[in-house]
Formats: sequence, C-alpha cells, structure tokens
Amino acid sequence: MTKLDEVIEKLNEAIDLWDEFTEEAEDAGNYEAAFWQKTNALTVRIAATRNDIEEFQEKHLV
Repeated sequence: MTKLDEVIEKLNEAIDLWDEFTEEAEDAGNYEAAFWQKTNALTVRIAATRNDIEEFQEKHLV
C-alpha cells in the first residue's frame, strides 16, 4: 500500500465516522449534536490527513 493509498483510506474512514455519528445523533432526535459530532470527526481526520499529505510531499515531491 502506498502512502497515497493510506491517505485515501483515512479519508474514507473519516466519511464512515461522519455517517456513523450523524446517524446515531439523528436517531436520538438531536440534530445539533449530529452537526457537531460530524464536524469534530471530520476536523480530526482532516488534520491527520493533512499531516500525512505534507509528509508525503516532503519525502517524494521535494
């Protein structure tokens, strides 16, 4: 698996987390919580993915 594949996998995991948290909150009727849960989950994964992309660029594109 290449580093790019790993980054794509992490993005897919973020989408899965987003869907999971949103469904749970919506099932409970708490749409505000659903919004914040998906926002927080994506923020964490995006930050991790950004770091992975920067690391990939430093190693392979410089």
